Amino acid sequence: MVDNMIIDDDGEIDGMGSVPPLITDKHVLLVKYTDPKLRDRVRVGYAMPGDCGIDLCNASNNPIIIKPNQSVDIPVGIQVKIPEGFCGIIRQRSSTFTKKRLMVLSGVIDSGYTGPLFVQVYNMALNGGNFPVVVDPFERIGQMLVLPAPQMNIQVVEELPRTKRGDHGFGSTGRW
Repeated sequence: MVDNMIIDDDGEIDGMGSVPPLITDKHVLLVKYTDPKLRDRVRVGYAMPGDCGIDLCNASNNPIIIKPNQSVDIPVGIQVKIPEGFCGIIRQRSSTFTKKRLMVLSGVIDSGYTGPLFVQVYNMALNGGNFPVVVDPFERIGQMLVLPAPQMNIQVVEELPRTKRGDHGFGSTGRW
């Protein structure tokens, strides 16, 4: 880590060379509404400056009722074109579980997919809550993170290199 890092007018860090821009014209998320009428109802963007997730809402004009132990695909009213080298990850908003006791099942959107987006939601029926949960029209229910997704060169080998952890899985690193 560089203390007191300064980027000068030429985009260099203390003479260490140029810094690639964080966002370029290559980093554009193209968005199309599945129905032009949704443009006035479905806001696409970040809720606050600095947020990492783009909020997604129930784009249906009707409430969606999710029965206990049921999963439902909720339409969010948009299609996207994610730039090459990136992917979209569907996640839940923190309030989705806290307020509704719903779990958003994570999904991956490849850069080549341009169809309609959905948020898959599961009613876990927690704390004896054997009751349906309602997601109101245009209620925010999930979020999409757009993250780098480099393509790896895949090499099949007979043996993997040894590591300190090896094949020790869940719970193997102990507690803090």
